[in-house]
Amino acid sequence: MEADAKTQTSMIVKPTHKGTVYRNGVAAKMWDTRSSLFYARNMRWTSQALVAATAENDAMGGSTWTSLKHADADILKAFALWANSIYGTVTYWANGSRTHQGRSRMQVRAIKKVQCPDFVSLKAAKAAKQFDKLSKKTLKPAHLASEDSVRAEINSAVSEMLGAPGYDADALTRL
Repeated sequence: MEADAKTQTSMIVKPTHKGTVYRNGVAAKMWDTRSSLFYARNMRWTSQALVAATAENDAMGGSTWTSLKHADADILKAFALWANSIYGTVTYWANGSRTHQGRSRMQVRAIKKVQCPDFVSLKAAKAAKQFDKLSKKTLKPAHLASEDSVRAEINSAVSEMLGAPGYDADALTRL
């Protein structure tokens, strides 16, 4: 998948290309990395809205989106919800390297070390229902997160999933 800030504005995206993979050695191994959850590797905060994206069917990631896999679809949805919340975006920003203004880059090895909640022990099924409710709504670019009513809904759903105090969008503007 390739990043497309103009079309990738909701948590469910369409793969940008199908690709051709021949079933042999390395290619077969790559084919097995297909997933429906993708994590951004090169985030442009001023135009891109998504830290994580999902596809309705499995697809291959690429240099822009890394495929993440888990057997439980609810956990994939809970992760996508969390990653696009204020908690997930701040975590990405803190872990990504910033060599260009307005961008963060995340290496695959760094993605493996990103801190995130233990979705297995949380109420992932409830979060997945919230994901389903919010997944097709349009988000603003990440740098406008404090003004984004959809992201505020995501933040509230994630706060509830984490058992954290209620999310207050106005509190961010008072900081």
